Amino acid sequence: MYAPVNAQFRDYLQLLLQHYPESWDFIRAMAPAGAWLLSNNSPIEKAVVEPRFFELLPTESEAAGGSLSQLFTPKSWGRLLNALSSEGPALLILQLQAQMQPLPFLQCAIRHLPPSPSCKGGTIIGFSQQPKGLFEPVKAPFPIVRGEKGAYTAIFSLEGGLLHYNRAFEARFLQSATDWKGAAGLLPGLKEACAAAAASANGKLETALSCRAVSGEAVWVQWSFELMQQEEGRAVVAGLGYEGPRPGPIYENYTALINSLSDALLTTDLHGRIIFAATGWERLSGYAQAAATGTYIGSFCHPSEKDAFHYFLAAIRRHTRPLRQEHQLRLANGNWAWVETQGTFDIQNGRIILSIRSVHDRKQAEQKLQEANLLLEKAQQQAKIGGWRLGLGHGEVIWTEEVYRIHEVGFDFKPDLSKGLLFYHPMNRAELAEALDKAQHQGASFDLTLRFKGLKQTPKWVRLTGEPEWEGGKIIAINGLIQDITREHNALLELKRHRAQLENITSNIPGVVLQIRFAADGSASMPYLSEGAERLWGYTSQQLSTLPMELEQVIHPEDRAPLRQSFLASAKDLSPWSFEWRIVNAKGHTCWLSGKGAPKPTADGGITWDSIVWDITHRKKAEEEAIKQAAMQRILMQMASEYINIPADQVKEAIQQSLREIGSFVGADRAYLFEYDFAHQTTSCIFEWCATKVSSEIANLQQIPFEGIEPIVAHHQRGESFVLENVAELSYPVMKNHLQLQGIKSLQTVPMLHNGECLGFVGFDYVQKSYSGNEHEQQLLLLFAQMVVNIRLRAQAQAQVEESQELLQKLTANVPGAIYQLDRAADGQYSLPFISAGIQSLTAYSPEQIQKDAYLAASIVHPKHLQRLASMVKSSALRLSPLETSFRSVQPDGSERWLYTIATPERSTDGTTSWFGIIQDITEQKKLEEVRKFAQQMEAKNKEMEQFTYVASHDLQEPLRTIRSFAGLLAQRYKGQLDENADQFLHFITDAAGRMSNLIKGLLEYSQIGQKKKREEVDLEEVLQSILADFSTLIQEEQATVLAHGRLPVLAGYRTELQGLMQNLLNNAIKFHRPGIPPIVEIQAYREEGQWVLSFKDNGIGIPADQQAKVFHLFQRLNPREAYEGTGIGLAHCQKIAELHGGRIWITSEEGKGSTFFVSLREAHGPTLY
Repeated sequence: MYAPVNAQFRDYLQLLLQHYPESWDFIRAMAPAGAWLLSNNSPIEKAVVEPRFFELLPTESEAAGGSLSQLFTPKSWGRLLNALSSEGPALLILQLQAQMQPLPFLQCAIRHLPPSPSCKGGTIIGFSQQPKGLFEPVKAPFPIVRGEKGAYTAIFSLEGGLLHYNRAFEARFLQSATDWKGAAGLLPGLKEACAAAAASANGKLETALSCRAVSGEAVWVQWSFELMQQEEGRAVVAGLGYEGPRPGPIYENYTALINSLSDALLTTDLHGRIIFAATGWERLSGYAQAAATGTYIGSFCHPSEKDAFHYFLAAIRRHTRPLRQEHQLRLANGNWAWVETQGTFDIQNGRIILSIRSVHDRKQAEQKLQEANLLLEKAQQQAKIGGWRLGLGHGEVIWTEEVYRIHEVGFDFKPDLSKGLLFYHPMNRAELAEALDKAQHQGASFDLTLRFKGLKQTPKWVRLTGEPEWEGGKIIAINGLIQDITREHNALLELKRHRAQLENITSNIPGVVLQIRFAADGSASMPYLSEGAERLWGYTSQQLSTLPMELEQVIHPEDRAPLRQSFLASAKDLSPWSFEWRIVNAKGHTCWLSGKGAPKPTADGGITWDSIVWDITHRKKAEEEAIKQAAMQRILMQMASEYINIPADQVKEAIQQSLREIGSFVGADRAYLFEYDFAHQTTSCIFEWCATKVSSEIANLQQIPFEGIEPIVAHHQRGESFVLENVAELSYPVMKNHLQLQGIKSLQTVPMLHNGECLGFVGFDYVQKSYSGNEHEQQLLLLFAQMVVNIRLRAQAQAQVEESQELLQKLTANVPGAIYQLDRAADGQYSLPFISAGIQSLTAYSPEQIQKDAYLAASIVHPKHLQRLASMVKSSALRLSPLETSFRSVQPDGSERWLYTIATPERSTDGTTSWFGIIQDITEQKKLEEVRKFAQQMEAKNKEMEQFTYVASHDLQEPLRTIRSFAGLLAQRYKGQLDENADQFLHFITDAAGRMSNLIKGLLEYSQIGQKKKREEVDLEEVLQSILADFSTLIQEEQATVLAHGRLPVLAGYRTELQGLMQNLLNNAIKFHRPGIPPIVEIQAYREEGQWVLSFKDNGIGIPADQQAKVFHLFQRLNPREAYEGTGIGLAHCQKIAELHGGRIWITSEEGKGSTFFVSLREAHGPTLY
C-alpha cells in the first residue's frame, strides 16, 4: 500500500544524509517533484510515498484503492518491475489506468538508493497526452512545485538538444516552446558538458554555465548533469540547475592559485574515484588531468600500501578533522615517489578532498640520517661499549646486547645487582658497591676501571660509568656504560648513540601564495601576495610591496642572477617554474626558500606566474648537518682504525696529521694540544697546526699560568668543553687580552680525560672568522680528544713494556740454554712472545729475529726429526701433556747439534695453547750415548739425571729467583703507573717463574727419591698423627673430617719417602673436594698376599674412568690451574715411592662421588711390628 506519511519519508531522507552523503544529489533532484520509494526485498505495494506525489496525480488517482499496481496498466506495471530488477538509473514512460484521463502518460526516473542496492526510488518528471510528447522539445504540461523557485530540471540529448524541461526552466529561458535554438543560442558549452558527463567514469558532471534569460540578461546556473538510459535504450543527460552568482575575479584567482600550488589537489567520490584534479596533479605525478578522472586514487599507490590507503579513505569519511598519511605514489614514468596525502570529508557535497605533496627529498634525507646512525652503532659495537640501567624502585636491571656479550652470557640471562657484582674481581666489588651507593644516595656519577671475569672465566678489564637519573627531585635509576678495554690499545671513547634527528620539513612548512609578473620590457612586479610574508622575509606584505624592486632587495646577492635566470628559462618554453634560493631577512639572518609556479602569458605580452613559496631553511640545515656529521664520523672511524696498530715512534706524526684533518674540517684557523701540569699550576702547548697565512703561536704558549685561563681550566676539570663564540664579550681581562693578542675571534676546547682526571685539552682557534657552537660537533670532538689520550697513553705504556722486556732479557741472559714461551693460537699459528738471550748460542739467531718470525726456530730442526717434533707438539696441545724430547738441529753453518727441551702446556679461554719451558744443548751427552752399550746407557741416564738435578737445584733456581725478585720489584714500584697490559705482563713473568721454580723443585725431589738413604722401621701410625698435626689448619679451613680405621702398621722402609707418600694422598683427598660439600677422608690398612695395603678414600670430585691411568704420569694435570693448584708431579712421586718399597699404587673412582687410592707396601725382613 502506498501511504502518504510525510514524517516517515523525511526520516528516511535524514538517515540517508547522515550516513550516506552521496545521496544528496539524488535527494536534491527528487525534492522539486513527487517522490516514492520501493524495495526489491519487500512487496511492491509496500511503498513510502512523499505527499507531493498526490499533488501531481489527477484527483482520480485516489480511487485506485490505495495500491500502486492499480495506478498503471498491466504493461506499464511490468516495465516498472523490470526497471527495479535492472542495474543503473532509467527513464520510464508509464501509462495510467483509463480513469486517469486526460493525461494518461507519466514519465519518471528510477535509480538505486543507498544504503542498500535493493532499495530504489522514483521521481515524477511530467505528464502528457501522448507518450512521445514527453521527449519532444515542445511545451508539455508540467506543474511548478510550490516553494522551489530557481530549481531548473531538463532532459538533454548527448548532442545538447533539449528534450524536456519543467515550467521554471520555461519561464526563465523560453518565450515559447518553439524558440529553442540549441546549445549555441541558449546554453553555450552545453554540448561539451553533455559529452563530458557521458565520458566520465561515473556518468556525472558538475559545472557552471552562463545561460541567456528571456529578459536578455546572462544568468549563471550551477548544473548537475547525470547520464541516464531511457526505456527504449536511448542515452540522455538529465540536468538539475540552480541559479547562482557569476564567478568573478576572486573565483578565477582562486582557481588559478589552486592550479599553481605545488601540492596536487583532488576531489573524489566516497569510493575514492577521482572527480576533479588540479594541474598540480599533473606536475606531481606526470598523469594528465583528464586521464585521472574516474580512476580509483588507490590504484596509484604501491601494492603493499593499497589496503592501508583504503582504510585511510574510510577513516576520512568517519572524521570531521583532516587526516594525513605518507605512502608511495606511482608516477607516469614508472618510478615511485614518497608523498604525503591529507584528506578532508566534505559532508555537504558528499566528496573527499585530497591534498598530495611530495616528501621524497625528506625521505631521502631521513634515509641518510638512518645510515649515519647505523654507522654510529657499528662504531659503538666495534668499541665494545654497552649500556645498562639499574632501577631503584624494584631493583630492575636492563642490559643492552653488548653488555650480554661482555658478560659472556646468553640473551636469556636475567641480570640483577647481586649477580652483576659477582662478575667483578673480589677486590673491586667493594669499590663498585660504594660508587653505586653514592650514586643512589648522593647523586654522584662515577667512572671506574675494574677487573672482571665473564661467565667463561675470561679475565678482562672493563670501564664502568654511571649517572643518576632524577625525577621529581628523587633519584629513580642509575644509567651507565660498560666497555671492554682488555685488548684496546687506544681505548676508543664512548660513542654516544643519540644523534639529533632532522626536523619535519613537510606538513607545517610556512609558505605564501603570490603572483610574479614579468612585463614585456623585462620589469618585474608582484600583483598579489598572501598573508604570511612576514614569517618568511621578516617584512609585512605592505612593506614588501613598497620595496623598489619588490623582493629583489632581500635576495642573497649570489642568488639574484640565478633566480632571475630560472624565471627566464620558465618563460622561454612556458615550463613549470621551480627554484631554491637564499634571502637575508629583516633580522639579518640568511634563510632558504623554495618556490614553484605555473606560467601563463598575459595580453600585454608579459608572463605571470601563479606561485607558492615556502621556507626550507630547516631542511637545508638538516641536510648540511647530516652530511657534515657523517663526514666527520668517517674521519674519526678512519683515524681509529689507523691508531689501533700504529707503532709508538709514529704517534707524534699521527697526532699532528689528525690535528690538521680535524682543524680543517671544523673550519678552524689553528688547532693545538695542551698538557696540564697541576703540580706547577701551568699548561703548555705540545702540538700545533696552523692554516695558511695564520702565524704559529706554540713558542708563546709554554708554561701558561692557570690564573690567566681560569674559565678554561674550571670547565675542563668538570669534564666540560669550553666554547667562546665572541672573545670581545669575555669578562676575564687577563684571558681576553691574551687571546686578542693572538688575533683570536672565537675558540672551542674539549678536555682530554682519563679515569676522571683531566690531562689537558684539544683546542681550535678562529682568527679569520667567528665560530658558532654546535652540540653534535662538540660530541664528536670529545671523541677525538679521547682517542688522542688513548694513543698517547698506549705509546707511553709500550715504551715501558719494551724497557721491562729489555731488563728481563738481561736477567735471563746467564741461564744455561734458553727459557721460552711458545704460543699456538686457535687457528694453528705459532708465535714466541718471550725467549731469553741464550737462544742465540743454540741457533745463531737473536731473540728479536725469532720473536719476529717464530718459524725460524723450526727451520733449524733436522728434516728427519721435524715431523716427529711437530707431532709431539700437537699431541701435547691436544692432551695438555708435558712436552719433553730431544732432536737434532742443523745450524746456519751446516753443523749439527742435539737439543733437549721440556715444557708444560696451558690453555687459555680463547683457545691459545702456551708452553713454558727450557731448551738446552745436549750434543755432548748424545755423543757419549752413541759410544756406550745398552747397560751403560742406563747408567749414563742416571748420571744425566743427577746432572740435571744439580743444574735444576743450582744453575736454574738462582736465575729464576733473580727473575722473580726483579719482577716483584717492578710490580711493587710501578703497579698502577703503567697500563693494564704492562701490569699483566709483570704478572705473567712472576707467575711463570714461580711455576717453573716449582717444576724444577718437583723434578729435584722426584730424582732424589730413595737416593743415599737407609731403610729403617717406620711407624705409619706415628707418621699419620704427625701429618694430621701439620694439616690441622688446612683441615679446619676446609671443614674436613679425617677418619682412621684401626692402627696403621710399622714397616721397614724410608721414613721421609713414606711420609711424603701419605702427605700427598691426604692432601689430594682434601683439596679435590666438591664445592659446598665438606671433605671426608677415611684411612685404613689391611694385609693381603704378604703385603700391607693402605687405602685413602674420599668423597671428592672423582676421576673419569678414561683419565684414571694418566694421574700417575709426570706433569699430568686433569683440572685447570685456576680451580686447583699444583704441578702435576705429586702422584708420580707416590708411584715411585710405592715401587721403591716393592709395591704399587692404583685407584678406583666414580666421577662426582669420590676416589679411593690403594698403596701396597712389601713386607721385608720378617713380620711387621706394631
